[in-house]
Amino acid sequence: MSKYIIYALRSIRDQDYKYIGKSSSGLERPKMHLNYSHNESVRIWVQELKTEGYFPIIDILEECDEENIDHIEQKWIKHYLSLGHILFNIHQYKGRELEKIKNNIKNQEELLEKELTKAKEAIHSLDDIGLFIKIKRKERKITQLDLAELSGLTSKSISEIELGTRNPTLAAIKGILDALGYKLVPIIKFTA
Repeated sequence: MSKYIIYALRSIRDQDYKYIGKSSSGLERPKMHLNYSHNESVRIWVQELKTEGYFPIIDILEECDEENIDHIEQKWIKHYLSLGHILFNIHQYKGRELEKIKNNIKNQEELLEKELTKAKEAIHSLDDIGLFIKIKRKERKITQLDLAELSGLTSKSISEIELGTRNPTLAAIKGILDALGYKLVPIIKFTA
């Protein structure tokens, strides 16, 4: 019975695994990727590395027999996918520029999400100030009694404000927000 190998191509730039393959000819097949790969994504990636003076690193992951080679190859693919490696066995790669664009989009989405969260927190008006107070109090793990003592109100007043059954005075709101670490800021709207 001849031995087969499961191999991986690893990026010299970030040490991420990019491709998992199988070979019945030892390192001969993995080395073929260095000149021409049947996988278009691997071909583009290797060419980009070559233009920078690099080659992928070839790692032998496991030796196996012919009858279980497909199963073992899939096991390794699943393993590296589960670790977050973007394998060209599964993912299409059209070059470094596309990767940069995707990373830029991802970063922009994260920034937008952060800004949206900030905006949602800032939008609270006096109509839903009770809900805002309740959320921020719970985030800080403060009881209604503690907040009442910190703001100079009664715990019943805090409860009624949070439930929306009491119309608090501006001074009461200011006292609660100060106790929670927030400031009440007026917004001036200009209309054209």
